[in-house]
Amino acid sequence: MSCVCCCCRACVSPDGPGPRLPPPAAAFSFVGDRMQRVVVMRHGDRLDHSEPMWPANKPRPWDPPLDDAGLLRAWTVGKCIRAAAAKQGWALHRVLVSPFLRCRQTAARAVAALCAVPDDDALLAVGDPANVSIEYGLSEMMNTQAMGITVSKLAPNVSKWFPDLPELEADFPAGTIDHSAEPIYPEVSAFQLSLQCSIHLLNQILVCSYQSGRNPSWRQEADTQA
Repeated sequence: MSCVCCCCRACVSPDGPGPRLPPPAAAFSFVGDRMQRVVVMRHGDRLDHSEPMWPANKPRPWDPPLDDAGLLRAWTVGKCIRAAAAKQGWALHRVLVSPFLRCRQTAARAVAALCAVPDDDALLAVGDPANVSIEYGLSEMMNTQAMGITVSKLAPNVSKWFPDLPELEADFPAGTIDHSAEPIYPEVSAFQLSLQCSIHLLNQILVCSYQSGRNPSWRQEADTQA
């Protein structure tokens, strides 16, 4: 079984900003006699980095879109993942996506590239990654360290960090959302979650996404790790 996790800094480079879209990192683990392949892909170039004034007067300054370069790179990396899967003989079965707009746009472009008409016979073996689901546990670290002073000042008055799930899912190509899958973490964590708790969320996602019936609460897990 193989999956792609499209996420924010907490999942890819917790110690620093790092490159905007590094090559996807693949990890392997075993459950019973099955090998799992997890491809971790960070979001593309953010518009607020190329246009620093973008957050001014925006209703959700913590949720910028991709810029044009980020959109193009996301498509390109999707094609690279498809080609690598074909060459190495594995297929994608699930795509887990952070609710942040930059991650949804990255994943949407990558999924579109993965689902595109193959340009050679080898790519026919990749399969159709039509099992996309939003996973709140893949969010940016919800704290001042990651999101900055401006957002930390707004956080106490934010009652809703993201639009409703149907609006989040609308960014993806038709037929790619798996509505039978429930998020492992059904809502975003509280603000000022620690780095350790953020990493713990990711670990839980990687474990629980392959264990049917488990749907832990982020509150319980965060309290345990605090």
